[in-house]
Amino acid sequence: MKTFLSAAFVTFAAAGSALASGPVAPPPPPQIVTIAPSYNWTGFYAGASAGVHSGEMFDIGGPYDVEGYTGALFAGYRHDFGRAVLGAEISTSVGTNARQSAFPNWHFNRFTDVRMTAGYNAGRVLPYFAVGYTFSDFRAGGFGDQGYDGMNAAIGVDVMVNDSLFVGAEINRRWLESDSVAGWTGDINTFQVRVGWRF
Repeated sequence: MKTFLSAAFVTFAAAGSALASGPVAPPPPPQIVTIAPSYNWTGFYAGASAGVHSGEMFDIGGPYDVEGYTGALFAGYRHDFGRAVLGAEISTSVGTNARQSAFPNWHFNRFTDVRMTAGYNAGRVLPYFAVGYTFSDFRAGGFGDQGYDGMNAAIGVDVMVNDSLFVGAEINRRWLESDSVAGWTGDINTFQVRVGWRF
Protein backbone atom coordinates (compact mmCIF):
# COMPACT_ATOMS: atom_id res chain seq x y z
CA MET A 1 0.00 0.00 0.00
CA LYS A 2 2.82 2.36 0.87
CA THR A 3 4.49 1.59 -2.47
CA PHE A 4 1.29 2.38 -4.38
CA LEU A 5 0.85 5.68 -2.56
CA SER A 6 4.46 6.63 -3.17
CA ALA A 7 4.14 5.94 -6.93
CA ALA A 8 0.91 7.92 -7.13
CA PHE A 9 2.51 10.82 -5.30
CA VAL A 10 5.47 10.89 -7.73
CA THR A 11 3.14 10.77 -10.77
CA PHE A 12 0.96 13.66 -9.56
CA ALA A 13 4.04 15.66 -8.63
CA ALA A 14 5.53 15.25 -12.12
CA ALA A 15 2.23 16.18 -13.75
CA GLY A 16 1.96 19.27 -11.57
CA SER A 17 5.50 20.31 -12.45
CA ALA A 18 4.76 19.98 -16.20
CA LEU A 19 1.60 22.04 -15.87
CA ALA A 20 3.42 24.70 -13.89
CA SER A 21 6.06 25.08 -16.59
CA GLY A 22 3.43 25.81 -19.31
CA PRO A 23 2.68 24.12 -22.67
CA VAL A 24 5.50 22.53 -24.64
CA ALA A 25 6.51 24.64 -27.70
CA PRO A 26 6.15 22.91 -31.10
CA PRO A 27 9.36 22.23 -33.02
CA PRO A 28 10.44 24.97 -35.49
CA PRO A 29 9.42 24.48 -39.16
CA PRO A 30 12.05 23.01 -41.50
CA GLN A 31 14.33 25.53 -43.17
CA ILE A 32 14.15 25.84 -46.97
CA VAL A 33 17.67 26.09 -48.34
CA THR A 34 18.12 27.77 -51.75
CA ILE A 35 21.18 26.54 -53.62
CA ALA A 36 22.82 29.32 -55.62
CA PRO A 37 24.13 28.62 -59.15
CA SER A 38 27.69 27.34 -59.15
CA TYR A 39 28.91 29.87 -61.74
CA ASN A 40 28.40 33.61 -62.26
CA TRP A 41 28.15 34.67 -65.94
CA THR A 42 28.47 38.42 -65.32
CA GLY A 43 31.09 40.15 -67.45
CA PHE A 44 32.32 41.12 -70.90
CA TYR A 45 33.22 38.47 -73.46
CA ALA A 46 34.43 38.18 -77.06
CA GLY A 47 35.16 35.42 -79.54
CA ALA A 48 34.81 33.95 -83.01
CA SER A 49 32.39 31.63 -84.77
CA ALA A 50 32.19 29.52 -87.93
CA GLY A 51 29.15 28.05 -89.61
CA VAL A 52 27.00 27.39 -92.65
CA HIS A 53 24.09 29.27 -94.25
CA SER A 54 20.85 28.02 -95.76
CA GLY A 55 17.61 29.72 -96.77
CA GLU A 56 15.85 31.29 -99.71
CA MET A 57 15.50 34.59 -101.55
CA PHE A 58 12.90 36.31 -103.71
CA ASP A 59 14.30 38.82 -106.20
CA ILE A 60 13.91 38.25 -109.96
CA GLY A 61 11.32 35.55 -109.42
CA GLY A 62 12.10 32.86 -106.93
CA PRO A 63 12.24 31.48 -104.39
CA TYR A 64 15.92 30.67 -104.90
CA ASP A 65 18.02 28.62 -102.50
CA VAL A 66 20.82 30.29 -100.56
CA GLU A 67 23.83 28.29 -99.38
CA GLY A 68 27.30 29.12 -98.14
CA TYR A 69 29.63 29.38 -95.19
CA THR A 70 30.53 32.07 -92.70
CA GLY A 71 33.07 33.20 -90.14
CA ALA A 72 32.34 35.95 -87.63
CA LEU A 73 33.65 37.89 -84.65
CA PHE A 74 31.43 38.74 -81.69
CA ALA A 75 31.55 40.68 -78.43
CA GLY A 76 29.06 41.36 -75.68
CA TYR A 77 28.20 41.76 -72.02
CA ARG A 78 26.09 39.60 -69.69
CA HIS A 79 24.69 40.25 -66.22
CA ASP A 80 23.82 37.30 -63.99
CA PHE A 81 20.77 37.86 -61.75
CA GLY A 82 20.94 34.43 -60.11
CA ARG A 83 19.07 32.21 -62.55
CA ALA A 84 18.24 34.74 -65.28
CA VAL A 85 21.17 36.03 -67.35
CA LEU A 86 20.52 39.09 -69.54
CA GLY A 87 22.86 40.76 -71.99
CA ALA A 88 23.63 42.46 -75.29
CA GLU A 89 25.84 41.30 -78.16
CA ILE A 90 27.13 42.49 -81.53
CA SER A 91 28.66 40.27 -84.22
CA THR A 92 29.92 40.84 -87.73
CA SER A 93 30.92 38.30 -90.36
CA VAL A 94 34.44 38.29 -91.74
CA GLY A 95 34.10 35.61 -94.43
CA THR A 96 30.45 35.30 -95.46
CA ASN A 97 29.79 33.53 -98.77
CA ALA A 98 26.01 33.02 -98.83
CA ARG A 99 25.28 32.61 -102.55
CA GLN A 100 21.99 32.51 -104.41
CA SER A 101 21.43 29.36 -106.50
CA ALA A 102 20.01 31.09 -109.62
CA PHE A 103 22.77 33.70 -109.89
CA PRO A 104 25.95 32.32 -108.26
CA ASN A 105 27.71 35.68 -108.45
CA TRP A 106 24.98 37.22 -106.32
CA HIS A 107 25.87 36.79 -102.67
CA PHE A 108 25.81 38.29 -99.20
CA ASN A 109 29.14 39.81 -98.32
CA ARG A 110 28.51 40.70 -94.67
CA PHE A 111 26.05 40.21 -91.82
CA THR A 112 26.14 42.45 -88.74
CA ASP A 113 23.80 41.39 -85.93
CA VAL A 114 22.92 43.60 -82.94
CA ARG A 115 20.79 41.79 -80.37
CA MET A 116 19.61 41.34 -76.80
CA THR A 117 20.09 37.96 -75.10
CA ALA A 118 18.32 36.16 -72.25
CA GLY A 119 19.52 32.89 -70.74
CA TYR A 120 19.12 30.48 -67.84
CA ASN A 121 22.02 29.88 -65.46
CA ALA A 122 22.42 26.10 -65.20
CA GLY A 123 25.86 26.34 -63.63
CA ARG A 124 28.53 26.23 -66.30
CA VAL A 125 25.89 25.67 -68.99
CA LEU A 126 23.93 28.64 -70.37
CA PRO A 127 21.02 27.96 -72.75
CA TYR A 128 19.78 31.25 -74.23
CA PHE A 129 17.69 32.96 -76.87
CA ALA A 130 18.33 36.26 -78.62
CA VAL A 131 16.41 38.81 -80.70
CA GLY A 132 17.73 41.79 -82.60
CA TYR A 133 18.34 43.51 -85.93
CA THR A 134 20.61 42.62 -88.85
CA PHE A 135 22.42 44.87 -91.33
CA SER A 136 23.88 43.14 -94.40
CA ASP A 137 25.51 43.82 -97.77
CA PHE A 138 24.27 41.95 -100.85
CA ARG A 139 26.13 42.04 -104.17
CA ALA A 140 23.53 41.72 -106.94
CA GLY A 141 25.61 41.79 -110.11
CA GLY A 142 24.41 44.48 -112.52
CA PHE A 143 21.91 45.74 -109.93
CA GLY A 144 24.81 46.85 -107.76
CA ASP A 145 25.45 46.44 -104.06
CA GLN A 146 22.39 46.59 -101.84
CA GLY A 147 21.65 46.65 -98.17
CA TYR A 148 19.42 43.90 -96.80
CA ASP A 149 18.19 44.64 -93.29
CA GLY A 150 15.67 43.09 -90.90
CA MET A 151 14.95 41.22 -87.68
CA ASN A 152 16.88 38.22 -86.37
CA ALA A 153 16.25 35.60 -83.70
CA ALA A 154 18.45 32.82 -82.33
CA ILE A 155 18.62 29.99 -79.82
CA GLY A 156 21.86 28.54 -78.53
CA VAL A 157 23.90 27.24 -75.63
CA ASP A 158 27.31 28.22 -74.22
CA VAL A 159 29.39 25.97 -71.95
CA MET A 160 32.28 27.14 -69.77
CA VAL A 161 35.38 24.99 -70.24
CA ASN A 162 37.23 26.76 -67.44
CA ASP A 163 36.81 30.10 -65.65
CA SER A 164 37.39 32.09 -68.87
CA LEU A 165 37.08 29.91 -71.99
CA PHE A 166 33.67 28.86 -73.33
CA VAL A 167 32.37 27.00 -76.38
CA GLY A 168 28.88 27.00 -77.84
CA ALA A 169 26.52 26.31 -80.70
CA GLU A 170 23.71 28.43 -82.13
CA ILE A 171 20.95 28.54 -84.76
CA ASN A 172 20.18 32.01 -86.11
CA ARG A 173 17.40 33.12 -88.48
CA ARG A 174 17.25 36.48 -90.29
CA TRP A 175 14.25 38.02 -92.08
CA LEU A 176 15.75 40.53 -94.51
CA GLU A 177 14.44 43.02 -97.08
CA SER A 178 16.31 44.99 -99.74
CA ASP A 179 16.55 48.72 -99.06
CA SER A 180 16.86 49.36 -102.84
CA VAL A 181 14.29 47.15 -104.61
CA ALA A 182 10.81 46.66 -103.19
CA GLY A 183 9.78 43.02 -102.85
CA TRP A 184 13.32 41.58 -102.79
CA THR A 185 13.60 39.56 -99.58
CA GLY A 186 15.79 36.90 -98.00
CA ASP A 187 15.18 34.45 -95.14
CA ILE A 188 18.61 33.25 -94.05
CA ASN A 189 19.37 30.49 -91.53
CA THR A 190 22.81 30.11 -89.99
CA PHE A 191 24.12 27.25 -87.86
CA GLN A 192 27.40 28.10 -86.16
CA VAL A 193 29.79 26.96 -83.46
CA ARG A 194 31.37 29.53 -81.15
CA VAL A 195 34.53 29.88 -79.10
CA GLY A 196 34.82 32.78 -76.69
CA TRP A 197 36.72 34.28 -73.80
CA ARG A 198 35.09 35.84 -70.72
CA PHE A 199 36.97 38.76 -69.17
